[in-house]
Amino acid sequence: MRRDVDDRQTRYWDEEQKRSAGKRVILVEGDDDRTALEAMLTEADVAWSTRVAVVVAGRRDSVMRRLAPTSTFPVGIGLVDRDVWSDTEVAAQTASGQVYVTAGWCIENDLLVARLAADPPTLDADMEPRREAWVRAGALWWTLQRTRDAFNAWQEALHWNYGALRPDLDLTSPAALTASLEARIPAPLREAARLDLAEIGAAYQARVDEVLALPPATQWMRGVRGKSAFAAALVPLLNAGHRSRSAREWLIARAGALRHRAPFDAILARAL
Repeated sequence: MRRDVDDRQTRYWDEEQKRSAGKRVILVEGDDDRTALEAMLTEADVAWSTRVAVVVAGRRDSVMRRLAPTSTFPVGIGLVDRDVWSDTEVAAQTASGQVYVTAGWCIENDLLVARLAADPPTLDADMEPRREAWVRAGALWWTLQRTRDAFNAWQEALHWNYGALRPDLDLTSPAALTASLEARIPAPLREAARLDLAEIGAAYQARVDEVLALPPATQWMRGVRGKSAFAAALVPLLNAGHRSRSAREWLIARAGALRHRAPFDAILARAL
């Protein structure tokens, strides 16, 4: 499935390159952004499509990536949403002159405040009672999104690996873990994500104690991320006594043995 998705993405970008050949390329995040920008272009020049191509990249980071010197549109320009960026972050992203950032949260924010001659004269007054509720909802989203972005950033700094073994971290005690995390995650990232590493260390030790008190088979069942452990712990042992197989091959070979275990037995009973 991943290969199929990658192939489709490759074909998409190849087709967009061909469609855009000889034209000035503007990369945007989504279809709505393209629709809005194309409407603006049409308002300015009905023949714009002979010289300009608006290309949907899918996400803000994809816009930035596709504008890189060795990527798809190295001489293109990009329009991305400000979203929850601060003024400082906007300035950093636009310094190259290749990327433009919406003045408001997104293009639609401009539509909220733009007024046309045909609009009702009471439109601003009619909108006013709704304003504070929307500001409060936006502030909540801004706060949570900033936290999530910082969370993603510290995961990248930690080289998040989905439950695989971590020989680079000292897991012998809460204090050792806290020190290891502090060394790997810069203080600004911790502060932005509101990370309390000491609290994480204490919660980590509580979970270790809880799981180690269970029977060994239950520990393997409930205390370990199975996908990682299956490939890194079990498969090498299986391969030691057989011809070498991939984790997927072993999964296929061994999955049949689960048919009498709950909840698979109930699922099969209903399906068959």
